[in-house]
Amino acid sequence: MLGTLVSACAQSSNAPHSLVFDSESDKAIVLIGTSLDRNQIAPENDWNKRPHSLVTHWQQYDPHIMQLVPGGARVTSLRQNSIWAKAAHDPVVQVLEIEPGDYALIGVTIYKTTTTLLPLKNSNFRRYTTPGLPLDDEIEMQGEVTPKSNFLFSVRPGKVVYIGHFDFVHAGGRSHKIVDINYWQDEAAARAALKDFPGITDDMVTLNLTLPTEQAALP
Repeated sequence: MLGTLVSACAQSSNAPHSLVFDSESDKAIVLIGTSLDRNQIAPENDWNKRPHSLVTHWQQYDPHIMQLVPGGARVTSLRQNSIWAKAAHDPVVQVLEIEPGDYALIGVTIYKTTTTLLPLKNSNFRRYTTPGLPLDDEIEMQGEVTPKSNFLFSVRPGKVVYIGHFDFVHAGGRSHKIVDINYWQDEAAARAALKDFPGITDDMVTLNLTLPTEQAALP
């Protein structure tokens, strides 16, 4: 599944704890908080015992025309390859080293199901979920992105950016469909996560992605 999602795209990965990074770096650091909505714990015992992964997919977009860049860089945050369903409700901040650029949230995968936040080809639906969805084949990779439908952020070389916490509300039961996203900032949690990376010495900037002025490229 993940291989399909990142084919032909540059992919990010969780930063190694030994990473050395400062303002002269040609890469960027992004911190992303994730969890599943606590009110949506599935009652079925087999669902709760099953290992679950939680992945966010971000695609490079052109802020001048508000469209995705075909073949552009992709940021993928993966909360382990296997996490227990109940543990997925605990907030976790991930630290990733990425290619600098402008990114839009295009999809979320829980277990084997991806919810896209872009129109499908020949469809007006902005959200669609199916197990094993071949994302690059099904969505408009030159599709329009908007602050209303997609969270957007920009980061420049040598910058360390915390883009907030995303609490994904799924449909409950056996369904892994994302029906809503709760968003907030927990700067203290982000700075605590950075303590595990002593080689990252640049100051962290916190962005509020609900504010258009903070979605713009950093100077």
